[in-house]
Amino acid sequence: QKGLPIFLSLAALLLIAFMPMMQWIGEVNMNMSFPDNFKAVENWMRMKEDDMAALTKDIVMVDSWTLLFVNLFAIAVVPAIAEEYYFRGSLMNIVARVVKNKHITIWITAIIFSAIHVQFFGFVPRMILGAFFGYMLLWSQNIWVPIMGHFINNGAAVVLSFYYARQGKTYEELQASEGYSIIVYLGSFILTGIIGWYFYTT
Repeated sequence: QKGLPIFLSLAALLLIAFMPMMQWIGEVNMNMSFPDNFKAVENWMRMKEDDMAALTKDIVMVDSWTLLFVNLFAIAVVPAIAEEYYFRGSLMNIVARVVKNKHITIWITAIIFSAIHVQFFGFVPRMILGAFFGYMLLWSQNIWVPIMGHFINNGAAVVLSFYYARQGKTYEELQASEGYSIIVYLGSFILTGIIGWYFYTT
């Protein structure tokens, strides 16, 4: 398809530009607290989150090059293709027939995409990521664009985990990210908007 290399490049740039904002949104989501009446629900959610974190730690914190490539295939390549074909390639079309609005379709699909991962304290950033993938498909009309975006997102996490493991650092150190200045967040927001607009008008 004509213009595919441009769309793939824009997808990568969009995700990179939004990273600081995504980190901030993730921290806000992770630190959210429920009212006292719902503390039992919050505790259950955090228990599930801890279980998933423990599983993720065992999988991604590897220092072997062989396991790195295994993880890239299992965590980045396979989910990127399978999930994008299902959520953006299939489910989004089904939702579109019901709601008749492309933006609502994208966000409903993104909500389902995030919910099915059953990680409540990462729900919002994953939902936004799902919306990004939806708009990538809408604007490019090529399923390989959100597949590439999905691969970059997952692959970056795999490679960063590998780097930390090779440096002798722990999963907890990987998760303990420092915040940025307001200028960085503002720049991330503006740059994301510019790239998104260029993506839309291309």
